[in-house]
Amino acid sequence: MESTNEAARLSGQNGIFRSNGKNAYQAENDLEALRTWIESVHRRGLPKKTLAMYTREVERFMLWAVMERKTAMSSMEPADFVEYEAFLAAPPAHWRSKAAVKRLSIQWRPMRGPLRPNSIAMAMTVVRMLYHDWHHAGYLRADPTYGHESKAADHSIYWLTTRDWQLIEARMRVHAYDVFARRTRAAMLLMRRSHLQQQDVVGLVFESLVRVQTPAPGFAVPARDGVLRHIDHETWAAIEAHFADRIRLIAETSLGRFENVPDATVPLIGAIVLGGVREVAAAEPIYAKDFPSKPNVIGSIRQQALAHFTWQFFEDIAHEMTGEQATAFLARAKSWLDDPSRQTPERRKMILLDKALGNSTHEFVDEPKQEELELLQLFMGRPALF
Repeated sequence: MESTNEAARLSGQNGIFRSNGKNAYQAENDLEALRTWIESVHRRGLPKKTLAMYTREVERFMLWAVMERKTAMSSMEPADFVEYEAFLAAPPAHWRSKAAVKRLSIQWRPMRGPLRPNSIAMAMTVVRMLYHDWHHAGYLRADPTYGHESKAADHSIYWLTTRDWQLIEARMRVHAYDVFARRTRAAMLLMRRSHLQQQDVVGLVFESLVRVQTPAPGFAVPARDGVLRHIDHETWAAIEAHFADRIRLIAETSLGRFENVPDATVPLIGAIVLGGVREVAAAEPIYAKDFPSKPNVIGSIRQQALAHFTWQFFEDIAHEMTGEQATAFLARAKSWLDDPSRQTPERRKMILLDKALGNSTHEFVDEPKQEELELLQLFMGRPALF
C-alpha cells in the first residue's frame, strides 16, 4: 500500500465509507487503522496460531483490495466481498507460490493455491470482524459487510466420512508390507484413535508414556492441551511394529548412529532413513528445503516430514478416484490432518444432536444418509456406528 504509485487514492483517507468524525484508533488512513486493529487483536490474549491467522487474512484482503481491485479498503462495497470469495476459490497464477518461500523474498506470494470452502468461510469471518470493529471504533460510518454471509461452506463435508475411513483402513491393512507403510500406519493410528495433532505425534518419546488402567489397561500419552489420550491395542501393536523395524535398521544401516540413545528418549515415531546434512552456499536461502539440516541426536522426525508421508498416503488413495471425487476426498483429508483432535466421536455426536435440534451449523460429519442413520441410532438408544 505504501509503495504503490496510487498511494494517495488507495490510502482510504477519502474512502466512501469513512467517518468524518474522530475514531478510537486515531487513524487517518486505512493502513493506520489496519495496524491498530491488529495490535488490538494481539492484546486479546488469543492463541498465537489464531493471531497469525487473523493477521494473514486481513493482510491478504488488503493486498487484494489495493493490488487487484485498485480500491481502498474503506471504499469496499458489498459486491466486492462476493468477488473476494470467488477470488480465494480460484486465485490467479501470479498470486501463487509453488513452495514455501521466505516472506521477504522477491519470490514470495500470498497463496499456495485455491482455498477450501471452510477456509474461505473462515477468511470472510475475519474480514467481517475487521469491518465490524472499524465501524464500532468510529473509523467507518457504516459497515459494508453487514448482512454478508459466506455461502462457500454450505454444502461442504469437513470430516472424513465413514466411507473414506473404510478406504483408508483397508489400504493400511493391505499395504503395511514395508517399513515406510508400517510407520505411516502407526502415525495415522495415533492421530485417528488418540486424536493427536501432528506436532504431538513427532514430540512423543517412550518416556512420554503413562501407564493407565482405564478405559483399559495400557498406555496413554499427553496431548498439547495437557489431557492424557489413551493408546488402544491396535495402535500400540503398530507402534511396536515400527519400533521393531527401527531396531533392525539401527543394526543394519546408517541408523546405527542412534544405537546408544537412552530408551526413555527413543521417539515413538522415528526416522527410518538418514539424509546427509544439507550444505548451502553463502546466498540467503529462499525455499524451506534450502535451509541446512540440524543434527538430530535421538532419531526423531520433524512435523514437516510427518505431514509429507501422511499426505502422500492420502494422495495414493485419491489416485484411484475420479477427478471430482479425488479433490473432495483430499480436501476432507487435509481438514483432518490439520487437526484430528476436532474429529472425535464425542464432538461428532454433539454436532449431530445440534442438527436434530435445528441449531445452525456448517459442519457435515458425513454423507447425508449416514448422518440420518446415526441420528436415528442416537434417538433409539442404539450404539452408533462411529
